[in-house]
This record gives sequence, C-alpha cells and structure tokens, in this order.
Amino acid sequence: TYSWTSPFFNEKDNKNAVPHNVRDIKLFLELAKKTGARINLSHLLLKGVHTWNTCNQVIAVIDEAQKDGVDVTFGIIPYHCGNTLINTLLPKWFLENFSANLKDPNKTRELEKEVELTEETIGRSSKDLFLLWGGTDRLREYEGMSFYAISQLLNFRDIETILWIMKESSGRAKILTASYSGEEGTEDSPLEELIKHEKAIIEIDTI
Repeated sequence: TYSWTSPFFNEKDNKNAVPHNVRDIKLFLELAKKTGARINLSHLLLKGVHTWNTCNQVIAVIDEAQKDGVDVTFGIIPYHCGNTLINTLLPKWFLENFSANLKDPNKTRELEKEVELTEETIGRSSKDLFLLWGGTDRLREYEGMSFYAISQLLNFRDIETILWIMKESSGRAKILTASYSGEEGTEDSPLEELIKHEKAIIEIDTI
C-alpha cells in the first residue's frame, strides 16, 4: 500500500510545526556548516499563498547560518511565476511507472488525493497553472489557458487535465506556475524582501 503525509509540516505537533521549506533550508545549511561547503540555494521560491508568510523565517534561517560562518547565497526568480515541465506536478512514485499507473484506478485515485492535498496545503490551485507550450496540434488551442479553464472546457477533474496533457504531449508540455513569492500588484512584499537581501542572486529560469 502507498501512504502519504503532507510535506508542509512536521507531523508530531502541528501547532509548533516548522514549514517544509524552512525545515529543508535549515537542513542544507546545517550540512554546509558541518562540512565547510559553500552553498547556493537555487530557486528559493515561496510557492503558494500559504507559503508566502514563511519569508521572514526563511531569511532568519539564512542570516543565522551566515553568523555561524556559512558561505551562503540563494537564487531568486524576479517574477511571481516561472516556467517548468508538466511532470514536476506529479510525484516520483507515479512518474517512475507512468504508463502502468495511468491504467490503474487505485493509483490514479491515490495520485489525485496526494496532488490535491499538496496544492491545498501550499495554497495553490489549477487557476495558478497555465499551459505554456503543448508541442502538438491537439494542445495548441489550449496554450495560454489556465488548467482550470481547460478543465472547465473539457469537463475534466483537475488531475484528469494534468494527465491528459501529459499523455497528449508525451510528457514534454511546458507550463507556467503562478503564486511565486507573492502575487503581482496585490502581495509583492515576499519577493521584494528576498530580492533585496545581500545574498540574493537573480536568475531568469529560462527553458
């Protein structure tokens, strides 16, 4: 059987839980401190509305590591969205045997639960995901549309839209994901705080 728990919290005590991104950054910085390695945290993103408020914690952890002698920098995409491949939306366990898992209703149900919980936990939805390039004639008419709009047009559930685009594009589709470190015009402060840090390095994140 396959079991899964939210990556966002430490499960022992949700009240005092450390957000997943803060926990993982801390882990890398502790390893750098122990080994004396210089470290660059590439793609330091606060993905999803529920992650934006971790900005101060992230900066505090980096500043603390600096005080402890860690040579640390971090990469920042200077926009509230970024491009990536569609397969980044799915977990490794499903991708490893994609064709077989796609035909297994139990696996696709488990996948749907996992993806829904992840997106809900970080505070992102299908309205924040856009098809940038489908790579086929069939998908061309949907380029530039949100996954939510595509789902509405085709009468698909969110997970069915992701899997359909993956299948149609043979996993090559490129997507835009919004809600990176805030939102244009309404909540710019997380991105601004990260960009103005002395250890921030701008990266353009092109494909």
